[in-house]
Amino acid sequence: MINFPLDYFIYVFVSSIAVIQLAAIKSGLNRLLIIKNKFVTKLCAFILIPTSAIIFIYSENRIINDYEGGLDANEQFLIFSFTCVVTFIITCLLTSLYSKSEISISDLKGINGIDALSNYSFINLQILKWKHSKKLI
Repeated sequence: MINFPLDYFIYVFVSSIAVIQLAAIKSGLNRLLIIKNKFVTKLCAFILIPTSAIIFIYSENRIINDYEGGLDANEQFLIFSFTCVVTFIITCLLTSLYSKSEISISDLKGINGIDALSNYSFINLQILKWKHSKKLI
């Protein structure tokens, strides 16, 4: 693989996508699912998590001190946090591209909180909130 920080980023990215998909199934956030079939999504997620870990661990020697090319705790925390945020944003954008949900400014119940992703795609939810805030002004 290319280098340790990039390998770690890819590992966390793939694992985070799988975890977000499992959490979306468990929470009923259907508009956040990349694959609409829940069984296939669970199967892919349960395969992706250990596969990405195995590929990350066994692709190279990962027993590296932080002064010999490994990651110190601060770098690891920053890469992990950044990757999780990027994964959530990419998942929201990807699912919003092909997820059709009607935007109705008259129906404003349940547009706050993460539960709104069970009824609206992420981008449509943001548009709905924008229209509602313009209506209040």
